[in-house]
Amino acid sequence: MKKTISSIIAARLMAEGVGASVRRSIGSRHLRQLSPFLLLDYMETANTEASFPDHPHRGLETVTYVLQGTIEHEDFTGSRGVLGPGDCQVMTAGKGIMHAEVPKPPENGAGLLPATGIQLWVDLPADFKNVDPHYRDLRRNFIPVTEPAPGLRLYSLSKETSITKTPIWFLYYKWFGTNEPLRFESPVIPPGWASFIYVTKGQLTIGNGRSTGGEDASSNRSILENQSNLNENTLESQLIVGDKVLGEHDLAAFERSHEAEEKIVVDLPVDLPVTHTAFGNDEKSSVEFLICAGQPLEQPVFRDMFFVELSKEDLRQSKVDYRDKTNGFERGRDWKSKIAGSINYKFTYKTK
Repeated sequence: MKKTISSIIAARLMAEGVGASVRRSIGSRHLRQLSPFLLLDYMETANTEASFPDHPHRGLETVTYVLQGTIEHEDFTGSRGVLGPGDCQVMTAGKGIMHAEVPKPPENGAGLLPATGIQLWVDLPADFKNVDPHYRDLRRNFIPVTEPAPGLRLYSLSKETSITKTPIWFLYYKWFGTNEPLRFESPVIPPGWASFIYVTKGQLTIGNGRSTGGEDASSNRSILENQSNLNENTLESQLIVGDKVLGEHDLAAFERSHEAEEKIVVDLPVDLPVTHTAFGNDEKSSVEFLICAGQPLEQPVFRDMFFVELSKEDLRQSKVDYRDKTNGFERGRDWKSKIAGSINYKFTYKTK
């Protein structure tokens, strides 16, 4: 059986950090969360001065996947490094961390290209909220790559073994094309799991038809944006049926099925085969998309920017701990990152 779409979200361009911008889908006012997923940002910036300066996190994990350019990172544990195209990093914030991230756009003969990447926030199970913060890097040479169909390449960052404490799939696809359209089916989504697909390049069709048919996602977005009773914590807007065309930066979230074995069905357009490399600016894919699935956490979510807790009191205490640099934030008392330390920016929290 194919998965049924419950909502389509158009990721909105917004300023973030200093001189940077992101396209946010999950975590926006139209889709506050999709447990266990708290936020999905697509970063795209050609500003050489852009950065995400020193800021805290607690109670969550971040998955950062670089598509183009590089991202330099540093935190108060002493960890520092650079992620290149195709690299992934998982940060477990646990009981508290402070870090900075600085994207660097690549250059080609015509000038600067935008630095691009994906960041996904995943809620931490209650038993892991107070673990020590740590990182795990997945370099592109060690990420499994397969070809599930001619012209389609899959980068399996997380599937058989989850890269986060909460079981998730993180599957990135690139369609290089053939002289025939492709009807592609995802692996079977585990019963009860949340799932979504996000298009980073080109367009595709979800449902039972080829991409020559189907309705443009813009009409679905307008319906969604006009809903005044959209629940902020769940997907209750069952408004999408049939074939749907998703364009760049559209996200489709799917209904959760607790019994049936369901797959996400994708139709990819005809495209001529091209020469390509593993990663790089000369890569000529016509469509790229991310499929994620995750086991929902049956626990409360209280979030205020970078902190995710289980109650209002825990959230208030997190703000106090960060302000006073206690209970996990002690190393932040005199810490200032080298990669973004010269930027005139200071993050503060109101504790009331």
